[in-house]
Amino acid sequence: MSGNGYFLGDNKTHVESLMVWGKALAEVNRESTLAQLQMGGQTLFAAYRNSSITWPYFLYGNVVFELEHSIASN
Repeated sequence: MSGNGYFLGDNKTHVESLMVWGKALAEVNRESTLAQLQMGGQTLFAAYRNSSITWPYFLYGNVVFELEHSIASN
């Protein structure tokens, strides 16, 4: 996803790989999982309500990585 994009994985969604570039926002919510994340530029990733992200994750540039009641492992 790039440009001025928005992605929401909600309600036990599983995403194997997500790439976020440019000025974009990606969120996972309500027990969702993300297996790999790459993000750069001016981007935000957030995990809420018992969601999880596992390694590998690559962060470049001006990024915000937010967890609320969630887990980032490895």
